Amino acid sequence: MTILLDIDYPEQMDRLQKAFDASCPVALPTETVYGLAAPFDDIHAVKKIFSLKDRSFDQILPVAVSTWSQARNLWAENYPPLLEKMTEVFWPGPLTIVFSARKNWSEYCVAPDGSIALRCPDQKHIQSVIKKTGKALALTSANISGKKSPRNIQEVLDQLGPRGLEAIVNGGESEYGYESTILSVSADSFTILREGALSENFIREKLGC
Repeated sequence: MTILLDIDYPEQMDRLQKAFDASCPVALPTETVYGLAAPFDDIHAVKKIFSLKDRSFDQILPVAVSTWSQARNLWAENYPPLLEKMTEVFWPGPLTIVFSARKNWSEYCVAPDGSIALRCPDQKHIQSVIKKTGKALALTSANISGKKSPRNIQEVLDQLGPRGLEAIVNGGESEYGYESTILSVSADSFTILREGALSENFIREKLGC
């Protein structure tokens, strides 16, 4: 049976940490939809994300960080100024940014071309988990691949509970209810890969381009 956690209580955060220590993914709220998460460098836990979701292993997992500084220290090197500007304007928030990574930490989170998809969620519970565990998280929507992304704990439980989900953190209803926008960034331009919570027009207006 899936454990329901309220991590505002320290003992419940301890239970979440025990799940991670046992290489078990946990469902976490974000401002977009609920996500299925595990420490990005725990290969066993990350592989379980694919299994729980019936996700193809050739679909690289995005990674969630708490700050741009954390992302920069782990992956960014010789990054374009536009990348840092985007993080200043839109992070934390519903924007996933794809760029060339410095280190291939995980074959499941870094694509064969060396790119990584990073996001800094604007939701207190997942931010608390990243900060308290000290780990960036492999993070994808907490649904069976091809099914609707969940907006609340019941929708997560309906899909992943019967498949053996270890635990879920209760964060109420998701603010947006649909996925983050994904874009790739190069030297001085970007390309929208998936329009989600932020429109391309909104992004360009905020960036002044």
